[in-house]
Amino acid sequence: MPPVAQTTVAFAAGLWVGRALFLPWVVIGLVLAGAVPLRWRAPWGATLLVIAAVGGAHGRWVAERERASCASRWSAGRHAAIVRLADAPSGRGMADAVVRHAPEGCGGRVHLRMPAGAAPSGATLVVVGRYTPGGALRAERVRVLGARRPLRFVVRDAVARRSGELFGDRAPLLDALVLDRRGDVDPRLRAEFTASGLAHILAISGLHVGIVAAWLVLVGRALGLGRRAPWLGAVGVWVYTFLLGFPAPATRAAGFVAIAALARARQRHPPASAVLAVAVLVVLAIDPAAVTQAGAWLSVAAIWGTIETAALLRRGKRRGAVVEMVTSSAGGVLTTAPITEYVFGKVALAEHDTNIVAIP
Repeated sequence: MPPVAQTTVAFAAGLWVGRALFLPWVVIGLVLAGAVPLRWRAPWGATLLVIAAVGGAHGRWVAERERASCASRWSAGRHAAIVRLADAPSGRGMADAVVRHAPEGCGGRVHLRMPAGAAPSGATLVVVGRYTPGGALRAERVRVLGARRPLRFVVRDAVARRSGELFGDRAPLLDALVLDRRGDVDPRLRAEFTASGLAHILAISGLHVGIVAAWLVLVGRALGLGRRAPWLGAVGVWVYTFLLGFPAPATRAAGFVAIAALARARQRHPPASAVLAVAVLVVLAIDPAAVTQAGAWLSVAAIWGTIETAALLRRGKRRGAVVEMVTSSAGGVLTTAPITEYVFGKVALAEHDTNIVAIP
């Protein structure tokens, strides 16, 4: 395992323990103290211990913020807050928001139930309603504060309006594929995608970012950028990921594209496992909560499975595009199956075959 991969594993393990188990600060201090006598006998082991302790401290800080969130502190009953919408309410009246101010002094994310079309994406609202612990704040009164919104929310709404004009009833599917806005996707259609092992197509993933990067590289070459075309793809996918709000799978894929562009510019060929490790570190730096999210685990496991399968294939005698596609799909399915079974309680047996047909 490359040193950068060991670094990622140590940091992620510490981050998970600190966040999920609310690691006491004294334990973090003891780990750091334990690294001191190892400094001379096993310097790399001491370094990994320090990295794990840093991850644990960061995880503890994230856990403290989550425990101080309104979603955790609010009791059942009537509450008021100033919030900023992450996206416009879906057709079923659901929306996510970030609490900017509340009388209780809390913050964090909260689910809202409010009329569709009540406010645009990114709007700042005063909301008064009834909260159900573990559920949503049912808005009884909503007031939009001002008309100015961040540019990325304006762009998202413009794309959603255009998709509605072009695709009509199919627009929710397009919004899921392009904007990661899945609130209006027909639940029956979503269930069919899940049962066939294609749920990842409805969620923004490396596939979507890869398509955007490939098109941008082609455009760059058409414009005469030559060897600089990959940089256009790298910058473009980070802009796209920012537009999406940095979901973990898209951030990981954007990291891949940026590392590939840098490696090409410097004429280097880093091992795939090292590239994956760096991309995971980028994801955890942007969104520490990703360490306990099923989507992030599935994304990393799928890529690791395809990398290891490709490595095994290179050692053998059977090669070719078809063989590589079939074996890579099998590797991704095998490594994600335990996570899928644990989180969702089932594994789509047809996933291997359906992905081979659907992805191209």
